[in-house]
Amino acid sequence: IAVKLMHLKSSRKTISLISALSFCAFSSGPARAGDVPALIRTNDPAAKTSKILAYAQSETPLRGQTIEQAEILALSTDPTIREAHWQQQLVSARLSESRLKRLPTLKVLDVYAYSNSPFYVFGSLLQQNKIKQSDLTNLHSLNHPKPISNFIGSAYFVLPIFNQLQTSTQIAMEKLAAKQVSRQQDRTAQEMRFRLIKAFFGVLLADSRMNTSIESVKSARAELKRVSDLRDTGKVVESDVLAMELQLAQFKQEETAAEGALNVAYAEFNSLIGNPITLPVKLAGQLVDQSWSVEQESILVDKAIDIRPDLESVRLQIGREHQEIKKAKGKYLPNVKAFGGTILSGQGVVNATPNFAVGGMVSWDVDPSRPAVVKQAKANEQIAKARCDEKINLVKLEVVRAFQQFRVAADSKAVAFAAVAKAKENLRIVRNRYEVGLTTVTDLIQAQTLFAQAQNGYMSAVYDNYVGYANLLLSVGQLNDVKSFEG
Repeated sequence: IAVKLMHLKSSRKTISLISALSFCAFSSGPARAGDVPALIRTNDPAAKTSKILAYAQSETPLRGQTIEQAEILALSTDPTIREAHWQQQLVSARLSESRLKRLPTLKVLDVYAYSNSPFYVFGSLLQQNKIKQSDLTNLHSLNHPKPISNFIGSAYFVLPIFNQLQTSTQIAMEKLAAKQVSRQQDRTAQEMRFRLIKAFFGVLLADSRMNTSIESVKSARAELKRVSDLRDTGKVVESDVLAMELQLAQFKQEETAAEGALNVAYAEFNSLIGNPITLPVKLAGQLVDQSWSVEQESILVDKAIDIRPDLESVRLQIGREHQEIKKAKGKYLPNVKAFGGTILSGQGVVNATPNFAVGGMVSWDVDPSRPAVVKQAKANEQIAKARCDEKINLVKLEVVRAFQQFRVAADSKAVAFAAVAKAKENLRIVRNRYEVGLTTVTDLIQAQTLFAQAQNGYMSAVYDNYVGYANLLLSVGQLNDVKSFEG
């Protein structure tokens, strides 16, 4: 669908119909506050296209994209999510294949031949029920028969009765594989949400730093004018003006760097939701001071061991390796099959003579390498158990690390908030002292720099608090949605 971009009045804030169309196309589930209306979810493609365009052209997209809306887009477009989905489809197909192996196999064969081979002619006459007494007494005709034509049509089935536990163990393995893929899907989705949270609030952080840089430039210009006026009245010297001009130039450089960082943040966010990476976005969210209560560290560690999807996937691998042992041992058992079918034989299809055959077959294979195969399967099971123990230790460490990082981020946020207030008050005092000649321009410049750094430091601390909480949920295996981060 070809659409034009809709631009906001702000030169730095743009949102496209592409975002609205993508969101509408991939939305699923019941409608929630802030979601695309449920009315666009229709089975009629033409009606859906019409409703999507109507929604996209409305003012709704201009309100800004929430993190929950971004989550829906990311889940619909992220390559790792698509890969996990098709892995699930692949395992499901393999499971169906294994189950169908329990059914009989039907084979149909049609052959037409024309020959004077004694063996062929005599066998064909037998199949066609056309042997005469004279055919048996005439040795010349037996050894030198006239060529005849023969049509053979056969249809028969082979039913596995007991195939050395191969099918049953394969079905069990594929069921475990399906559970593994499901757990891996959960983990992939949680990791995607973590990347989305970092990218979403990374845009808000970069935008905040951009605003801080703009305000710093404005403030430096105002200070430059004030210092210039003081110079004109003879209260300060020319070097003070030059120093303030250098400070203004430095703030302009920081503004340029902040703009570049904001564009990079846009690109990171857009890459997650499937938008063109150079497209500026409008987000309906704020990077505000927010606190979350969490359980004790030991409780979170135990919970992670119980519910982490990737750890559960490793445990399921032990079960698959155990089935491999049963499969290898099953080769010692007999292979039992039943068969049956019918054969049509004649010089043509119409006058063919029917025959039938039914029976059973039992076979054993004596393979001297079989004990080694069983030994390999047992070794693989022990390797899977060792990897599971290793994963448990890694999960414990990840939870402890994430818990401590979140605790530090929460404490740092309070310290950073206090630093902003102190830096602001310090700037006010230094500015007043400078105006009456009680301090130097160097102190004024330093106070301005400290205030800008304190503002950026506080917003970084708030961002780290968001990311720290998301990382803690991810380490435990509970990052199942982004509702906790909706502003």
